[in-house]
Amino acid sequence: RSPFNGLLGFSKVLYEEYHDLSEEEKNEYIGYVYNSSKNIFKLIENLLQWSRMQTGRLEFQPKKLDLHDEVYKVINLFTNTAIEKKIAIINAVPLKTIVSADQNIITSILQNLVSNSLKFSGAGGRITVKIRTTDDGFNEISVSDNGTGISDENIAKIFKIDEHLSTIGTANEEGSGLGLILCKEMVERINGYIKIDSKKGEGTKVTFAIPIQ
Repeated sequence: RSPFNGLLGFSKVLYEEYHDLSEEEKNEYIGYVYNSSKNIFKLIENLLQWSRMQTGRLEFQPKKLDLHDEVYKVINLFTNTAIEKKIAIINAVPLKTIVSADQNIITSILQNLVSNSLKFSGAGGRITVKIRTTDDGFNEISVSDNGTGISDENIAKIFKIDEHLSTIGTANEEGSGLGLILCKEMVERINGYIKIDSKKGEGTKVTFAIPIQ
């Protein structure tokens, strides 16, 4: 309900007091409405995907993908946010890195992880996407940042559906607390795994692994 409360509250002020507000105040409230709308859209997207998985309606269609290109597409989605927050996003996946995976799942996971890193990184921040192959037959894809980091207490709560964990970002961004839960369920459905390495105040690295087909 939280993002809806924000959207309704700010739009109500604009509707009822529009002619009494200064241009600066109008722009400020329009910005709030826009950001609340983005949060709602992301929340609904995550809820829809999660519900499809729970009811067995999320189909998995693995195919050969160029991971460098997939990462590049995801980075492009966040270019404006990265510029606004003065954060660099580095695609360190080598050119022509071919993996076998479901494109929707890879895209969804990468979007959630890059979005989280942006949320918890400040000006001068750096986000890096990498891949490595393990000896036991997995491609490990990692998204790391030098942002605010996560406490040990909160790491233990991140993947629990019954623990509502939603932390405010460096620019007061709100979240649903569902993104990483969704990532975990997706990657486990394709017999992979996900793990988090983080230190408060130093940054976070989230790694998800997909089996090599």
